[in-house]
Amino acid sequence: MNTLMDACVLLSVCLSNPQLVGGMLQAVRRLSTSVSSMKHAVPCREVQFPVPWGHIAAKDWGPRDGRPVLCLHGWSDNAGSFDRLIPLLPADCRCVAIDFPGHGLSTHRPAGVLYTFPAYVADMRRVIEGQALPALLSQ
Repeated sequence: MNTLMDACVLLSVCLSNPQLVGGMLQAVRRLSTSVSSMKHAVPCREVQFPVPWGHIAAKDWGPRDGRPVLCLHGWSDNAGSFDRLIPLLPADCRCVAIDFPGHGLSTHRPAGVLYTFPAYVADMRRVIEGQALPALLSQ
């Protein structure tokens, strides 16, 4: 199972690097066939975290008291990128996939504000350190 979790994390991190994506996708396909017995239906809840310019949207899967997993998508993706991956994870995981601002269902940044990796890190810090994510994960 650690191999599957490692592959999920690496896939999320590497999606913005085209050279790594092909190899990672092949590895995930091999893993998905070897763990097909682990597949389970996981209902999804859609949530929003308030920010000064609107909200950051997220998808929330798994038991409310499950082991927390924060899922972050690549540059040109959104939280929906995890829809097919989450059922392959252990059933005791509580997965929260964030839509970065300007992606998926999250509010776009105000006009003139740039979309940069440091800004996304600041957004995640805002969500994690704020009351929203800890409150969500403790529900």
